[in-house]
Amino acid sequence: MMGNAQRSVSLINGVRLHVPASFARILPVSPCETDTAYEVHSWLALEALVEEGEVVYDVGSSYGILSAMLAQAGAEVHAFEANPDVMERQRELVESNGLRVTTVPVCVGERSGGEVEFYRAPGLASVASSRHSVVTRMHGEASVVRVPLLALDDYAASKGHVPGCLKIDVEGSEWMVIEGARRLVEAARPDIVMETHPQQMIGATLGELCSRLERWGYPLFDLVGGEMMDGAGFARVYTASPGYLLASSRLAGKEFRESLSRRHEAMKRRWAVREGQAEAIRQAKKRMDGDVAGAIPLLEQVTGRCPDHAEGHYLLGFCLHVGKRDVERALAHYEQALRHGFDPFWVEYHIGALLFESGRREEARGHLERARALDPRHEGTKALVARMGG
Repeated sequence: MMGNAQRSVSLINGVRLHVPASFARILPVSPCETDTAYEVHSWLALEALVEEGEVVYDVGSSYGILSAMLAQAGAEVHAFEANPDVMERQRELVESNGLRVTTVPVCVGERSGGEVEFYRAPGLASVASSRHSVVTRMHGEASVVRVPLLALDDYAASKGHVPGCLKIDVEGSEWMVIEGARRLVEAARPDIVMETHPQQMIGATLGELCSRLERWGYPLFDLVGGEMMDGAGFARVYTASPGYLLASSRLAGKEFRESLSRRHEAMKRRWAVREGQAEAIRQAKKRMDGDVAGAIPLLEQVTGRCPDHAEGHYLLGFCLHVGKRDVERALAHYEQALRHGFDPFWVEYHIGALLFESGRREEARGHLERARALDPRHEGTKALVARMGG
């Protein structure tokens, strides 16, 4: 049995990074052997735009994955994050890769000075944290904290530089960030790579935000659809769901547009096989509610077509486990799920439970102890460990 399949080096969007063991449950960048898709639409633009030595503001940097990737590519990265829970992980990631990233623990907004309320989602849901109170309806355990407010105009002036690129992912505060960056945007026209959240947007609508960018002279590119799009069209398409937008004066050039479109097509081909299994996974999950055996052929199809599909292996292992069909096959698929980056808590817990049920208690103990270390509050794990006298 493979006790712990975590690896020190992970491949994320084709970029090699050391991902510390403390990232084990931060999906989809848990340490694993498989090339992992992470914020692929934003990375599509950033990889095409950012040059060595360029100053980049990563606004809403979360755990710092994109910050680290940009720093590794040679950019001078300033990472802004309002959620204090993730900042330590970000620093750990940067240090473990021997990189330099300036971390700025603030909420970026329309002005500098004072504090604002920030709704902090707990645990793995922390990436949904926002200035918008909707977080409390989406995550019952969310809490409110007060964090310093800072405008990018003032930060850039204090540093004496002008960023060449702004990457913005702030769960609804997009307009407020742009409000506080008006001077530097109007003066320097930095490239803007933005994830938009229209249903959480504070201060304006998505249409108004796109219209402002166009008034500043920015051509717009839909990073999901892979095509140029006017602001009204983008706002219409993404009125009820997140979108990924590039605003850049470089889009005025035919050569850059064509290069970006080619990159987009290559990205789609790269992840097409994995994305093509999404419907089979959805159908398998529906069947699992009352027909575990019926889900197995669908999941065998997924893992056959996409051998590194972590969730497919996990679900197939679970179906073989609870269906009492084949213990060794179930264990093999659980191990594949762990190797390819599925949440290690659930894999370790189910391997431990299956070994326990099969009378292999000593083998079960190590897996259950690892599961308990990952989630000390899980009642099922505690109960099984207690039954083994642990």
